[in-house]
Amino acid sequence: MAKLVISDDGRYVAFSKVPEFKDPAMLFDMAARRTRLLPNWLFPIWISRDANRLTLASYSPEARLMTMSDLWSTSSMTARTDVTLNGYHQFGAP
Repeated sequence: MAKLVISDDGRYVAFSKVPEFKDPAMLFDMAARRTRLLPNWLFPIWISRDANRLTLASYSPEARLMTMSDLWSTSSMTARTDVTLNGYHQFGAP
């Protein structure tokens, strides 16, 4: 399954696939023509206006959220926060 998220202004596009295939998940800056690798095993669900923060989620085997920050200043995935949710949670608009 693939997931595509577009920023409000259409400048940034995040793409990921689960299960992971040989092509990497990516964050695209359409105006500056630059890319950033993302973890393939999580779905992007939100991009900040400047695309400096990105929230990703996994649903199986347990619900998990990850927020990555400083996306354009570092190529590592060390600037991130992981949260594992216990119990059942449904994500989406009410």
